[in-house]
Amino acid sequence: MPRLVNVTRESPDIPARLRREGKHFLLPVYHLLRMSELGREGIEHNGSFRFADHIYRGEPRGSNLLGHVLDRILLSLPSARSFRNRYLGSRDALRVLVEERRKSDQPIDILAVPSGLARELFDVAEEIGEDAALVERTTFHFIDLDSEPLSLVSENAEKRKVKANITQGDALSHDTYNEAGYDAIVSLGFAEFLSDEETVAFYRLARTKLRPGGKLITSGLLPHKLSDYLMRQFAELHTSYRSREVLLRLAREAGFESMEATTDKHGLQTLLICTHTS
Repeated sequence: MPRLVNVTRESPDIPARLRREGKHFLLPVYHLLRMSELGREGIEHNGSFRFADHIYRGEPRGSNLLGHVLDRILLSLPSARSFRNRYLGSRDALRVLVEERRKSDQPIDILAVPSGLARELFDVAEEIGEDAALVERTTFHFIDLDSEPLSLVSENAEKRKVKANITQGDALSHDTYNEAGYDAIVSLGFAEFLSDEETVAFYRLARTKLRPGGKLITSGLLPHKLSDYLMRQFAELHTSYRSREVLLRLAREAGFESMEATTDKHGLQTLLICTHTS
């Protein structure tokens, strides 16, 4: 059965688990973190699409003034700033790709998988909005196993008049994808929850779905000690950490020959862009 790979929490009651483990000193921290929107979302829904989009948005929110301040502090951590960089980097890569194809008369198909709220796709859709011909031949595709983000994506696409193709399905299944292929596949925060073997299989599948010259835009991260500790203790969020070198190796194993991997200034987040050259 397909699974939501970002749901790694096992304990139904985090405070009870902390007490069992003798970590009573963490209970006040737990309750403080729940005042922050980022902390509350992470604790209640693990690595959810809302958790990711809150960091991408970068606007602090909380249940009260203290929660708002805590949220600002969490968003200012190197891990959160680095996390946001993958959204900004993928958006920039899509801008370059669309600009390269602007003078062509061929259709442009851009996919987010798993999509979440796909903020980077909507940013690009808004930027090309004044070019009627480009808008007409550009389709944005969204695949997710979770129906909730897809419902929000559908509402957003309708409101913004974005040509959208929305599919609920397993990102690891060949049958989920458009047989006509894509010019770009954006997948952020997915392989971070896969084993190396699953990641290679996903990269290989993505490669078969790219048109010649198409790009897989994906990500990997390294741990920030404090953030990793907080997420493991209070959200039971367990991710697969990978360096730039490991990401490149996995992409090569998947059959990619042209790859570019850029690690951000915090040294935590790597954006990997693989081009289908044959």
